Amino acid sequence: MATAANKNGYEVLIELQASVFNDEISSPPFYLNRPKILKLYAYQGFEANSSDVRLPYFIEPRSYPIDLNKGFEKFIYRRHWEFSKMLETTLKYILDSEENVLQPYMSENPEEHRSLKTEDDESYQRQNSKRKLVLSNRGCLSNIMIIPYRLVASKYNDKTIFATHYCGVLHISDYSYNNNTTRGNAYHNKFQQTCFSDDPDLDPNTDVPVNEDEFFRGVFQTTLKEFDLIYSGELSGIVSNHKIDDMQNMENINELQFISTKLLWNSKHSNFWKNPKCLNWWTTLYLANTSDLCVGLKDRDGIIRTPLQRKPVKDLPKNQIWKPQICIRFLLTMLELIEKNMSSVNCPYTVYEFVYDSFAKCIKLKKHIGKTEYSFLNEEYIDRCRKQTSMSC
Repeated sequence: MATAANKNGYEVLIELQASVFNDEISSPPFYLNRPKILKLYAYQGFEANSSDVRLPYFIEPRSYPIDLNKGFEKFIYRRHWEFSKMLETTLKYILDSEENVLQPYMSENPEEHRSLKTEDDESYQRQNSKRKLVLSNRGCLSNIMIIPYRLVASKYNDKTIFATHYCGVLHISDYSYNNNTTRGNAYHNKFQQTCFSDDPDLDPNTDVPVNEDEFFRGVFQTTLKEFDLIYSGELSGIVSNHKIDDMQNMENINELQFISTKLLWNSKHSNFWKNPKCLNWWTTLYLANTSDLCVGLKDRDGIIRTPLQRKPVKDLPKNQIWKPQICIRFLLTMLELIEKNMSSVNCPYTVYEFVYDSFAKCIKLKKHIGKTEYSFLNEEYIDRCRKQTSMSC
């Protein structure tokens, strides 16, 4: 492992080569457990509401063409989220939860972690004696998972992950703000409006302005080896012939069929299911417990002229050059790398910046010690950490 810092203050941690990932194909596979939804939030701007969530219902369009330009002049773009709010929803879940989510991860006694294990569970005994909690967002985890297939030198392929280790909990996130207010960028949301209704028995209302500032997020939980992951991500809607009255019963919510919509440029010369974006789609949708994907093909004028194509998310990896096990294995590699480098850190403000540099083909690190412009944990959450972990941090 290289530790020499370059002139920009970065330390090279690992170098990435395609051969490394190819070798892993023959390694024993392991899986990211199917994510479960812990809570739903409806957002209006920066305000989140969990008590009155009404997920929209998927209604496949009955007629074509579909004009995605309709109402563009009244389109409402999403407001700018500050860097410090990039883990907003996940931290809100911790603050809203009546359960002490964080405390178990502070105990040095492995017996406290056997509530979900049996005494003769040999596989558990072979693992680390202590589970590790990671709080994150779906976009961050997805961006990590696709790195093995983004080795071509390109600014688009570069990824930056920010991490804080505090009170035994690893907080990781990325930050991106799309300031694109072009017509093309609005097409995706207009397409979504044409496919979702507030009532399963009514057609979508496409006469009202599209409001990008109104959206839904779920908080999810899954496990990967010794890591317990809690993270947030946006949801589009559900497939159901009847109205769902109770959005608070998570056991029932997790039985629903979630669906997402995506847009591509119409091309008669390629199989769009082979589009490179399919990898991004699979990682984001799998992490969000989404069952189906519906794709629309738009022409250069923003018109969808052909019927939508629908496919189960589980079928997206079939006949692709990319393999889910490679993505999942690299996610584990990155989590282990971040945790190892931050194991001795216990500060709510210190941020380690992990960068995938596609030009240098490496993962590099820069440290931002103490309270800086990179600090992203809010004071209310920091205070909850202290109380829930019963630790003087």
